[in-house]
Amino acid sequence: MGLSRGYPWGLALAGVLVALALLLPYRSVSFPRADGVSVRVPPLDRCNHTSDLWDYLQLGRALSRGEGFTSSFTYVPFLPESVPDPAESGLRPPVHRFPLFWRQPGYPVLVGAAFTLGGGSDPNALVALQALAVVLLPLATYLLARRFLSPGWAALAGLWALLSPVALGARAPLVATTWFALILVITVAAALD
Repeated sequence: MGLSRGYPWGLALAGVLVALALLLPYRSVSFPRADGVSVRVPPLDRCNHTSDLWDYLQLGRALSRGEGFTSSFTYVPFLPESVPDPAESGLRPPVHRFPLFWRQPGYPVLVGAAFTLGGGSDPNALVALQALAVVLLPLATYLLARRFLSPGWAALAGLWALLSPVALGARAPLVATTWFALILVITVAAALD
């Protein structure tokens, strides 16, 4: 099993190019809040308001700040009963943090680590995290496939993984799918050892 004929380097280069094309449009932008403070957010014209991205960003931010696996906002059906309804009370409710039970912790922990290493909660850390997964997925797939296939077929498997819209999350690339695919490939490779 070698790294013959430059296939891994070609897959790495292809991964970098795909990551750039896929993720550069999702770089964070400055957004002025009502209180006059400007914050960095993903581009609002590219991210659906119901995207899982918002939960991942909120959970990663809370974890990097040491607030645990909690959130201060959610989708309406998931609001805890302890949050007062502003329509009934006429008051703006205070910010309540509550645990999020409908998200698995793995990806938010990665996001929180990226925020901690990046020195803040800029969403560009999430874009960089996704770019890493996009580059590593075809390489890991190639190395796994090389155990069973010739270098050419293994390279095709890596290319297939790179171009898979499901693994890349092409419609919403800032979610856990790519990392899940990468961890699955690494787990299978480890199980075969």
